[in-house]
Amino acid sequence: GDYATLGLAGGGRCLRPSGPALRSADPDDRARFERIALRGARNLVLEQLDFHHQPEAGEGKLMAMLEVRGSGDDPARGITVRGCRFAGAPVADGIGADPRDAVAVARQQGLVTGNYAGMGIRMQNAEDVTVTGNEVTGVYRGFSLERVAGLEVSGNLVHDVRSDGMTFGQLEHARIERNIVRDLHPWRHAEAEHRGDHPDLMQFWTTNSDAATRDVVIRGNLLVQRAVGENDRAQGIFMRNSKAEADDASEEFFFRDLVIEDNVILSAHINALVVGESIGLSVSGNLLLQEPGAGPDKVATPILSIARRSSGVRVGDNLLPDLSRNYATVQGYASLAEGAALGWEVRGNRFTRRDREAGTVLSEEGAMLFRYDRTLAEIEAAMGQRPADGTSAPGREIALPKTPCKPEEDREGVAQCL
Repeated sequence: GDYATLGLAGGGRCLRPSGPALRSADPDDRARFERIALRGARNLVLEQLDFHHQPEAGEGKLMAMLEVRGSGDDPARGITVRGCRFAGAPVADGIGADPRDAVAVARQQGLVTGNYAGMGIRMQNAEDVTVTGNEVTGVYRGFSLERVAGLEVSGNLVHDVRSDGMTFGQLEHARIERNIVRDLHPWRHAEAEHRGDHPDLMQFWTTNSDAATRDVVIRGNLLVQRAVGENDRAQGIFMRNSKAEADDASEEFFFRDLVIEDNVILSAHINALVVGESIGLSVSGNLLLQEPGAGPDKVATPILSIARRSSGVRVGDNLLPDLSRNYATVQGYASLAEGAALGWEVRGNRFTRRDREAGTVLSEEGAMLFRYDRTLAEIEAAMGQRPADGTSAPGREIALPKTPCKPEEDREGVAQCL
């Protein structure tokens, strides 16, 4: 059935601890909502629900289809969102502003005619949260999760959104694993603030934090932005730490105990994997791959950059564009060569370079040509089935170099002989 908007204040407090609260009785005829807003919810499961929202005048670009809020001394707790679908729609003519008029877009709170608005899921001030197996599409931002302790975000698909796939802030004990984020469609305008949208496949904020993000694992995610135009490129995993940058005498807001491993990032943006000031950081088994249609410029080469003030850093067994060796994208950040000189553990990484004649080649291990034996579609399909031992991840599945490929072979994939 159709249930429009549901709002609950303190919803779920009387529910039994493990019992589902809202679930479609018939998975082939799901319950449909425009919005659900929960305040101070406890022990609540939302499962196999469909959300659909058409942007309306005056609501701005950040209206969430599912919003869960607690407070600092009374957090929402025990929230599970499983197997739900969130589908937005383009802003209708007369509701949004002409995309060619930056001033009108600002007056309309960011609503742009023909572009997406709203969010799939927004949570703030919560504990023990699981978001798994959901699909989000047709919105401004897929997920926004801030001030959450005890978080699992796994097996979700976020695609065809306007600006950001997933954003996080002030997390503690979080696992972000085996998600697919792809195909952002930003609105850009030369006269708009910040030139319009600033898209990120996955971003961490510190601006509104009052404590450090700690104990976070980002593992086995597939992040893809195939658009290569200057206004269409998107950052990959972007974790710049503005709070730490603002106070160079303190380590209070340094990220702590981060693990970033086995992720595949395919893009044409230099900020493919950027990690701000951290204490205890492991970056391993990741593949940073340049979209084959991108040009040779630095700004189109996806690289790894880590803040120079970081300590306890290990970078190993990654496959990276060669530019990562000696170049960092942000002031105050270090290349891998600089990091090694600072005492970071840097070992076992392989590097790629592109040239007009050979395409993408390994610049170490004999400079052998390489390709991958899995296409993106195959990787994405395989991610839908978690192996029993829980060990398989995109980076591990396609990381090994194969027999040198022949230039005449033209197979879809993330790296080819050109």
